[in-house]
Amino acid sequence: MQINKIIPKSTRTKNILKQIGMSSIYKGLSIAITFFLVPLSISYLGSEKYGLWLTIFSFIGWFSFFDFGIGNGLRNKLAIALSSKDIKLARSYVSTAYFSMMFIVLSLIIIFIIPFYLVPWESVFNYTNNDEPISQLLAVVYVIFSINLVLKLITTVYYADQKSSTPGLLQLLGQIIIFVSIYIAMHLSTSSLILYGSIVVGAQSLVFILASFFAFFGKYSDIRPSIQSFEKKYLKDILSLGGKFFLIQIAAILIYSTDNFVINYYLGAEQVTVYNIAFKYFMFVTMAMSIILEPYWSAFTSATAKEDHAWINRSIKNLLKISLVASIITIVMVLFADKVYSLWIGENIQVPFLLTVFMGVNTIIQVFLQPIIMYINGVGKLKIQLLVGLTAAIINIPLSILFAVHFELGVAGIILATILTRMIGITIYPTQVYKLINKTAKGIWNA
Repeated sequence: MQINKIIPKSTRTKNILKQIGMSSIYKGLSIAITFFLVPLSISYLGSEKYGLWLTIFSFIGWFSFFDFGIGNGLRNKLAIALSSKDIKLARSYVSTAYFSMMFIVLSLIIIFIIPFYLVPWESVFNYTNNDEPISQLLAVVYVIFSINLVLKLITTVYYADQKSSTPGLLQLLGQIIIFVSIYIAMHLSTSSLILYGSIVVGAQSLVFILASFFAFFGKYSDIRPSIQSFEKKYLKDILSLGGKFFLIQIAAILIYSTDNFVINYYLGAEQVTVYNIAFKYFMFVTMAMSIILEPYWSAFTSATAKEDHAWINRSIKNLLKISLVASIITIVMVLFADKVYSLWIGENIQVPFLLTVFMGVNTIIQVFLQPIIMYINGVGKLKIQLLVGLTAAIINIPLSILFAVHFELGVAGIILATILTRMIGITIYPTQVYKLINKTAKGIWNA
């Protein structure tokens, strides 16, 4: 009887609990591999080259916003279509999204591949070692990364169908392939950035291709993309919502990617490694929250369509309680960080305690924002999030330079700037959610 009181009986909640359980296994193993992958990568590339790779990968990540929000727009629209069992509409949404992304990606490759060889990338990335041409690395990684923009739409299909654990499985398989391939490369070849980059992005491609084949010729064969099901009018539907997600993505990518770029330019590539070690350490908490929260996005979409407001209200309250537990865990992680760093990466790389403290504070803010943003994303009321995100992206770079360089806080100053930009959202988003749940949202609060 007590268990029944703790675990609600609704089908939606039971599926969420199932997805959380499976995701915990997949992403838990993925995190473990990531932790071992960091020292393995540093051993293979060296600290400077690994820092350069992190900066380059962050730069290439900027191009992910060229999906124009199609993935997230598809997620919400497909979730509604599947919830209402409108298979014809679902197939049209999937087909329209896939063929639109194919056109975008082909255009991106044609437009940008030649300029990649004309820009003096060594100067851009402040890299003086000319043993490997950065332009060649960028071109290879860029082409494969662009193709992955189409291939990873399969994860959107799983999310929309409230099967959020499956993308976690795909990530785990990709991590395994990367780890094994780099381990083999370390014993069979000399350090190579081009080989390393090709392995990282190529592993993702392989997993997405296999997943797409098994999905569209199996469980999702009835919504398999076809040119006959492409509908221009549905592209407008997807982009009307996806466009807002697109701009929010730009803001998020700018904040994280420019952090690495600012560190690399002003403080050196090795400090990028230091920053990312602290970031990956606390990723345990944010990843755990993501495992719990990911099923709720499409569940919130479905519940809103069915006007199940009682379930929404109860779910948000429970998720905020989990955020409190995650915050306590984060504080404990801060206190024991130095010992963990020593066991994890050895004594060769020192992570400043101030950086650890600020990264912990940033993590606490993030875990309280995550449930709130997940609901806002699910209902598609994005205008406030868009304005806050763009404002944060604009002020993040000058604040980072101010704290890191002029106030001489180093890498700790970078994350301090991020904390201050996130304070904007934590004071505004809860008000919007309260208004939406209580049906008092008007004007910009309901846009």
